[in-house]
Amino acid sequence: MLCSLFGDDEEGYVTCSESDAFLGKRNGNPLSVSPPRPRLDCNMAGIENQGATCYLNSLLQTLLYTPEFREALFQIPKEELGSLEDRDKPGSKVRVIPLQLQRLFTRLLLADKQSVSTRELTDSFGWNGNEQHQQHDVQELSRILFSAISDSLAGTSGQNLITNLYHGIIDNQITCSECGTCSGREEDFLDLALTISGYDGLESTLSRYYQETESLDGGNQYQCGKCQKLVDAKKGARLKKLPPILTVSLLRFSYDFYKMERYKEVGEFAFPLELDMAPYMDKVGINRDDEVYELFSVVIHQGSAHGGHYHAYIRDIDNLGTWCSPEKIHLEPSKENQQAAVQKLDTPFELLEAILLDHENKAISADKLSMAIISQTGKSWKKIFGKYGQLTKFIKKHDDVFIFNESKSTIQLKKGYSISNKISDRPIETSQPSASKDLPNDSPPTNGLPKPGNCWYDYNDSRVSPITVKSLESQFKGKESAYMLFYRRKNLKRPEEGLLMFF
Repeated sequence: MLCSLFGDDEEGYVTCSESDAFLGKRNGNPLSVSPPRPRLDCNMAGIENQGATCYLNSLLQTLLYTPEFREALFQIPKEELGSLEDRDKPGSKVRVIPLQLQRLFTRLLLADKQSVSTRELTDSFGWNGNEQHQQHDVQELSRILFSAISDSLAGTSGQNLITNLYHGIIDNQITCSECGTCSGREEDFLDLALTISGYDGLESTLSRYYQETESLDGGNQYQCGKCQKLVDAKKGARLKKLPPILTVSLLRFSYDFYKMERYKEVGEFAFPLELDMAPYMDKVGINRDDEVYELFSVVIHQGSAHGGHYHAYIRDIDNLGTWCSPEKIHLEPSKENQQAAVQKLDTPFELLEAILLDHENKAISADKLSMAIISQTGKSWKKIFGKYGQLTKFIKKHDDVFIFNESKSTIQLKKGYSISNKISDRPIETSQPSASKDLPNDSPPTNGLPKPGNCWYDYNDSRVSPITVKSLESQFKGKESAYMLFYRRKNLKRPEEGLLMFF
């Protein structure tokens, strides 16, 4: 079934990617392009950023590495989804979005590429050229994408895919203090949206939402239908039904009515690896294990309330990748990776040139340039080239190389100037990164490996790198912090024969 998602066009060019490197032509003219980079040592593929699609990439990687979602998607018969080749035929019924998701997931799992494109998928969303360059909220995207998938699968055996995996029910209750009558209103959810301001962690917030009650008294009494009068009452909410995949949205963005502006909550908000939801249930189920969840994905927002960058820490439940200690990545890089790192990070001029040359008119906005640096290297400008000062100050200082448009806040490479040809003329300090500085202090011994199904990776657009569990704590607070949490029922076991052991 997976192999049928790859095909060849009439001229023999591989069509498993829409990129020019695979199509081999543009406007009928042969292209001189280098082959795509192979997968990194971790054997995981990243997703190319189309301009500002890091939020989409983080969500798609989370869905791919949710075993139940991935398997349910591939189990829908081809006869029910139709064929992409028939989408323009009158009267044909083609489920374009799930088909494109299948194709994307197949490439991410099987294609020997460091990263793949989502252009075909975003085209199926009906996105125009501007959508890829406008960053949106990943929480909102999650709900919109789930709705689009459900609509596209209506009438197929997979029509309840989203409901079966993500749908839960909240029971809102008001209890009269005089007659004891309890009136309730059920509320469906696909994710639990929780305020974090004033709370130190996930469990304390859940307790406030689904254990504590509010008194309705004084001028805020409740009109009891049975008593036929205003009475004191207790108002509260409990969780009535939990889904197999529990999604928690952390509301980090707030509004300051005094300053009349949005801001981001950067205070500490801890979340556990294992979460017991029984205390927040209306009634504990017969199978007590259904209320215990394990964390497997954290979507992270880096930046402010006015913009930033998304990436995701995801646990490889099925051992599809090859994990090694982050320590070994820095101390024992492969020859190929070492050459790529030198080419990218030797000087700030070479990195900026490479990014600007990939954009129309060799120009880009300052905000997008910062995100492109993170996408290309996995690190911010400050972490790599902080010794040169702020990015914009560096650009302005070297006005013989760059053009900085103050009014539009855009950066452009001067025409006819090649940094790679002139870099030897510049006395720039270069040094190899210190291993001890870049290593997390929680790295396990070189012979220590996580248990199968407990390897974590950082999916940062095109780059995927192994991390330790301890790295999750760095996302409790700060300008780079957890934004969405994905938990999976602990009793959802994976078949041993389905695990791919690469250790």
